[in-house]
This record gives sequence, C-alpha cells and structure tokens, in this order.
Amino acid sequence: MLTSLEEVAKKDNCTVNDYDINADFIIGIDHKQNQVFYYKNEEGVINQGSVNLTGIKKCKIATHTKAINAKNRKEYIVEGLDLKFIPRYNQDPEVSFTVYDSDLKMQLTGELQLAKKWETLINKKLQHFN
Repeated sequence: MLTSLEEVAKKDNCTVNDYDINADFIIGIDHKQNQVFYYKNEEGVINQGSVNLTGIKKCKIATHTKAINAKNRKEYIVEGLDLKFIPRYNQDPEVSFTVYDSDLKMQLTGELQLAKKWETLINKKLQHFN
C-alpha cells in the first residue's frame, strides 16, 4: 500500500514524509508541499486522492450513524467515518476520504483513532495558513 500511496504523491510531484496504514487504507502527507494523500483498496475497488492544504480551511471527522432501539433507549451504530476537508473558498468542492464503511467491514478496528490523529495533525498544519 505504501508503494501505491507514493505513486499518488508522485503525480503531484510530492513525496510521502509521514503516513499511517490501516487494514484497507493508507493516508500520508508531504510536509514541505502541504499535500495529503489517500489510497484505499475496497474489495478490488481502488479509491485514491490528494488534497493541497493551502486551499483548505478545516479538516473534520464526519460520522454517519444509525439509531436503533435497545431496551428502552436508543443506541447509535457507526455506519461510516469520513475525513472531510472543508475548502477555504465556497466555490471549491469539499473533499472527503472514507475511513470506515460498515457495508464493507463489520466493525471498527482503529479507524476512529486514526481519523482523530490525522484530523488533529492536519488542523495544526492549517493554523499556519489561516
């Protein structure tokens, strides 16, 4: 997966300085070029992308939940997690990287912690631009 992520970075003339790998995806960053890269192989379907942080206002975790009734109370099940990049300018599109999808994987295995780590890392980096 690291080789695949490095290929995504090369398309933008970047190198991967820092990265994290989960079971089916990898996320990385080029600190000098302020670019974040993503590569995910979902049952043979490849999803990849990159985001230039100079055009981003904020990074946040988007959690998709479903409410279920359980013993006189509602409980919420996480159905998906995305790392969302909110653009600095409204005319630019929002970009998101899928971190977890319950349709493809039964349970969370560290995705939430990894998403929080990268949300914090990216938002600290964004403070230099804002």
